[in-house]
Amino acid sequence: MSAVELRPEHRALVLAVLAKRVAEEQELTKGEFSRLYEPGTKHTFESPIDGALLGYVQRTRPKPEWRVTDERALREHLATFPGCVEEVLQLPVPGIGLVELDPADELAQVVAEHAPHMLVREQQVTREAIQAAVEESRAQAAPAAPGITLVRPGGQMRVVPDKDAAAAVERMVNAGVVSWDGRPALPAGDEQPGAVAS
Repeated sequence: MSAVELRPEHRALVLAVLAKRVAEEQELTKGEFSRLYEPGTKHTFESPIDGALLGYVQRTRPKPEWRVTDERALREHLATFPGCVEEVLQLPVPGIGLVELDPADELAQVVAEHAPHMLVREQQVTREAIQAAVEESRAQAAPAAPGITLVRPGGQMRVVPDKDAAAAVERMVNAGVVSWDGRPALPAGDEQPGAVAS
């Protein structure tokens, strides 16, 4: 085969394609096993051809968090406390709906003075009141109001290669165990010259 000129731009384009393909395969592969990992589960894996450490796979165990799980119930409860409520000015806009106005804004002041009938005034629970209820729940380790619940997040999957895993992966690719994008290169039980049976 005659010599092939490979410019840096060629390599950049090839690497972009490879990166996209590897990212897609990574997500598909994680989907195959992520449901099997309970929060806090961690497994270490070695190369099937020479026992070199590849790294570990883990689902984290996040701490439980107090969250708003029923915003309507929480707002109805907080609305009974005057300090938790503020008046909100809204202006009906055709094709859009109600648009909230800042009372200090010039438009709100002009409408209030010359066409007050166009304004919709509504009492709403403030964001600060909702956040304060969540923080109070956290502080007292109990729900401060209806609609706040202690929730344990499901945790995130982590795939962490060992610092020396690159050489082990290269050996696996050269042995024909996996392809360049991480897919099994051979059906289970098949061997190729240079591959070491696991």
